[in-house]
Parts: sequence; C-alpha cells; structure tokens
Amino acid sequence: DQVQTILFRLDREIFSTYARDSELSRLNNHAVGTPFAVSREMLDVLMLADTVFSSTSGAFDPTVAPLVNLWGFGPEVSLTEVSVPHDRDVEEALSRVGFDHLVIDEARSEVVKTRNVMIDLSAIAKGYAVDQIGRLLDERGSESYFVEVGGELKIKGVKTDGSSWVPAIEAPLDQASEVYEIFSNLGRSIAVAGSGDYRNYFEVDGIRYSHEIDPRTGRPVRHHLAAAYVIADSAALADALATAYMVMGEEPAYEHAERGEIAVFLIAREGDAFVERVSSAFSPYLGEQ
Repeated sequence: DQVQTILFRLDREIFSTYARDSELSRLNNHAVGTPFAVSREMLDVLMLADTVFSSTSGAFDPTVAPLVNLWGFGPEVSLTEVSVPHDRDVEEALSRVGFDHLVIDEARSEVVKTRNVMIDLSAIAKGYAVDQIGRLLDERGSESYFVEVGGELKIKGVKTDGSSWVPAIEAPLDQASEVYEIFSNLGRSIAVAGSGDYRNYFEVDGIRYSHEIDPRTGRPVRHHLAAAYVIADSAALADALATAYMVMGEEPAYEHAERGEIAVFLIAREGDAFVERVSSAFSPYLGEQ
C-alpha cells in the first residue's frame, strides 16, 4: 500500500505530463517570470536535472518537450499519419527549448521560467520513483531487494542463497525481448537505467526517426549508438545519464563516462551486428555471475 501511494503521488500528482492538474502540468502552464512554488520531490528532480544538463553540455534537457511533441512522441500526439516536420517548425520549437531558461531557487523552493519552456521529466522521474521505493525499503530495514519500474532498477544486497543479483542488459532489437549481456551487483547497492532507440520510432521514405531527440539540433539522433546502460548510486541519475548518452552518441558518451568515472555499457550498431563499449567503472560488474 505504501509503495502504491508513493507511485501514485509521483506519477499522477507531480510528474505526469498527461494529467492536467499535476504539479508539472501546472508549472508548464504557469506565467513566465512569476515564481512557482514546488514540492520537495519536484525540487530534487529539477536540481539533479540541472546538474546533468550542465555536465552533458545540454544533451540532457527536460525542456525538449516541444520537440518531442512536434516529432510525434509526446502526449500531444496527432492522430493523423506521422510525418517529418518542416524545418521552420523545428526552429520554432527549438526557440522554446533550453533548461537554462528555468531559474531554481532551492532556499525558497521556487522556480521561475524566464521563457515559455515546456518541461518533460519522463527521462528522470521514473528513476526517481525507483529511488523512493528503495528509500522506503531502507527505512523498513531491508538488507536485500530488487526494485524495477519500467526497466529502471534499484538493487541492494544479495539473494537468499547469498549470491549476487544478476540483472540483464536487453538486446537493442524491436522484437521480443532478448538478453544481450548479464552482470552482477557484486552484493552492492546500485541503481541501473537504460535508454535505447529501438522500440519507439517511425520510418518515412526508408529513413528511421528515433524518439531520442537531440535538444541541441531539434532532430532525432542519427548516430549508430543503439542503447546505453548506466550504473549509478541513484536511478534518477542513471536514468538521466542514459538518456544523455543516447543523444551524445558512442564516442562522446564513452569519453564523458571515463572522465567522470561513470559505469556505462554502450551498444552500437555495426552493419547488421552490434558491438559493445564498456567504461572502466562498469567492467568489474561483468566479472562475477
């Protein structure tokens, strides 16, 4: 019952872009230049989002919503046949994108929009929900658990037989789920999140358009990175970084992870096959299974 209460509050009451009376919807409809009082949960997520936005040079940007909607992947999806938007429409949507147009006042628990941006926290809020379930179990004294919400994980301790938990990395295929690789939590408390371009996309004239939109260009990514899986202390951080890495592409993502000692498992397309790229911080988790 407590888990359900937490999830309902975080989804329906705070972070939903579909519920018109959610806190996020009210923030999106709030007047520019006027302070908006936010909940502790919203403040936590916005501050973490701001950190990842800065560290990835804008590859992770929760104000990408106008572009997501324009390309047909958001709550404002058109019922007509999907199509590639005109360049002028992309440029217009881009003018309303930029997380730096949101001023966060932690002391007052307020945010101010300096431009009419539209915020979509779906690439970080789900991970935050997983963290809150883990926190509840920690407070209850649990020494071992495996929490999963929509593919985001929070794992602690070992199984009843004393062995480590063994999560799987999914193969980036748009068909029945298939295991690509498995790893171990090594008995540690870890969070895991993944992102990929292989389930949510459309094709026009033989060209594939992914739901992974680059907020810096306004267009779906066109590189060969198919999936990114991140291990971090929090599922919210792993969630945001996995999304950022899918926008950045294989080489920039790998370099960012190595500089920050971030554990990431990257899967890229190479012709009809896949190749993986594993950061130094992720490698130890592949050793014990």
